[in-house]
Amino acid sequence: MKTKLLLFFSFFLAQTTLVGQSVSLTKATFDVAETISITWTGGSGSGSDWLGIYYVGETPGSDTSAIKWDYISTTNGAIDVENLTRGGFNRPLPAGNYYVALLLNDSYTVSDSFNFTISTAASVSSDKTDYAVNEAVAITYTGGLGLSTDWVAIYDQSVTDPDGSYFEWSYVTSGQEAAGTLTINPTSLPKGNYYAVLLTDDSYTALSNKVNFTVDGGVLSTDKLVVDKVGVYPNPVNTIATVQMKQNFNKVELLDNLGRKVLESKNINKNTYRLDVQDLSSGIYVIRVYGDKVYDSKIIIE
Repeated sequence: MKTKLLLFFSFFLAQTTLVGQSVSLTKATFDVAETISITWTGGSGSGSDWLGIYYVGETPGSDTSAIKWDYISTTNGAIDVENLTRGGFNRPLPAGNYYVALLLNDSYTVSDSFNFTISTAASVSSDKTDYAVNEAVAITYTGGLGLSTDWVAIYDQSVTDPDGSYFEWSYVTSGQEAAGTLTINPTSLPKGNYYAVLLTDDSYTALSNKVNFTVDGGVLSTDKLVVDKVGVYPNPVNTIATVQMKQNFNKVELLDNLGRKVLESKNINKNTYRLDVQDLSSGIYVIRVYGDKVYDSKIIIE
């Protein structure tokens, strides 16, 4: 009788182990690009169980896709998040709050979950919060990974997750890969609301916070322009504007009051150039001259 009871008790424990499902991580907070290992127990072993990574607040379902996911074929096991190959997210998770869910038999029913946070010590800040069109944006960054392929990008604030739709970008400053200040001279930022973010290793994985700023649509005032080396006459003008410098320059651009390029002349290699503006609407424009540096000057077209 004692032997039978022991056998029954052992069978009961085995069944309990199979029924109870759990999923866990080694800790609850990770740095960006740190290895995250998922451990699970109590799977069915059918090959149709799966692990999914979701943002906190999301509920698995046909209308809510996992950021990363994959099937598991064993009752117990472990896998690194980077080895979850489905879901289309093929880079390290950016900073944010997530959970990993264990789901059985191709269902959206969560058997167990574990919340975790991706954090980073990296941060970015801007020298101001409001810029004029064409005004340089100075971004200070700290806490980078020290890679020469880390980069700062500027996005419209409507872009939630960094992708290829950035307006401007620049690699971190050589010799200052982990921390430094870089200046982005924008040529494509019209009036609007933007943010700058530090990204890592030529990817769209964010290392830092997002720092918001606004371009208010006004043309950069003459006291902030480098005008002493550029001569523009007549000014105002209605037909032909002459652009002149003491040195040769290679290219001239004309930008409207929203920062849009309306004229461009290349391969000039002279110190004087005549710019035909008679087909343009009246208003205030910026002439941008590319010599040993980039110089701006205001021009009024009547």
